[in-house]
Amino acid sequence: MLPKIQQPIFSLFLPLSKKTIKYRPMVVREEKMLLLAKESKEYEDIINNVAAVVNNCLVDTDINIWSIPLVEFEYIFINIRARSIGSTINLKYYDTYDRKITHDVEIDVSKIKIEIPESFNPKVMLSDNLGITFKMPTLSMTKDLPSTAQENINVVDVSFDVIRSSIDYIFDSEEIYNVSDYSENELSDFMESLSVESFAKVETFFKNLPTLKHRVSFKNSKGEDVNIELTRLEDFF
Repeated sequence: MLPKIQQPIFSLFLPLSKKTIKYRPMVVREEKMLLLAKESKEYEDIINNVAAVVNNCLVDTDINIWSIPLVEFEYIFINIRARSIGSTINLKYYDTYDRKITHDVEIDVSKIKIEIPESFNPKVMLSDNLGITFKMPTLSMTKDLPSTAQENINVVDVSFDVIRSSIDYIFDSEEIYNVSDYSENELSDFMESLSVESFAKVETFFKNLPTLKHRVSFKNSKGEDVNIELTRLEDFF
């Protein structure tokens, strides 16, 4: 029998779930899966491969990566990647004026943290007596949504689906309405009946979601500063 190779174990605190998880670095098996994700241009393929990598690397945990906040899933992956391949990622960006020119940008992944805005609050008051409590978007929610690249898929409709799927419960001065008791059509009708002002409050919640945020900059061919904010998992590939 060949010797079993022991891998180091690391801990990571998830600030939204308030849990500490344990994980190991990737091995060659997961590295191959990650390469497949990197080569894919399809969001679903990236998510499926990265999810498999994260699941494989988690140790002694009952956490469900499909139901935790999406930003925490991304945070776990970034940390696994840093412990496995190295904390530095090299990205290339096209020049502002000449796409034949590219600029190399180096990122220290170990310094990327979850940024939680001070104004973040899952409870959104639509009026003095009516409000909605939202849950954080999850990996499962985003995976189940249709791609906006598909024919006849409207970006507005997809965004609306994310909002509807993120409702935890609706409440007024007399009652709490659990979304599990109502159909998608009923929830859609409720959302579509909101005033423009009320819906703007809902949109503010999503604009203030915690994110993995990292800023990079470089000078273009004319010596101008170019600043880019990385906020999505694909940005770190």
